[in-house]
Amino acid sequence: MGLEFETTGSISFEPGPYEGHLLRMEKRSKQFTNKDEDGNDVVEDRSFIIWHFAIDEEGYEDVTLTAISSTSFGPKSKARRWAGSILRRKLADGEKVREDELKGRPVILNVDSEETERGTFAKVIDLSPVRSKKKAAQAAPQEEPELSAEDEEAMNNAFAAESS
Repeated sequence: MGLEFETTGSISFEPGPYEGHLLRMEKRSKQFTNKDEDGNDVVEDRSFIIWHFAIDEEGYEDVTLTAISSTSFGPKSKARRWAGSILRRKLADGEKVREDELKGRPVILNVDSEETERGTFAKVIDLSPVRSKKKAAQAAPQEEPELSAEDEEAMNNAFAAESS
């Protein structure tokens, strides 16, 4: 029996922030050909990361978005900024970050539309950290204010007047 495929529809994304999480990261390489000073072809292997994200909002169940970054983890790199957004903190120089530390953590995906020859596609343009949720403040037990003798007498007189 041969292969069988089922067509799928596209999902419309309104540009803006979406709650999501990282599913996985995939490292790949691609060869690029450049010219050196003498005009000779120089083949260079470049590695890059494909970030796979899930959307955690109603109506986007089973929807994933992918984005690409370099493998660079320098101070201004996209990969470092994104890892910091997922971890909700600035990464220190020399710090090592593993994919398992990033997977499954909530993050805000900033999505825009990208027009290409093949159509319009959702594009993750950046990540933002999810705000930490503040715990509901517990009401501190309030002590009854002390009444002066005058205030207490006025209150008792007011209640006595109501009951008569």
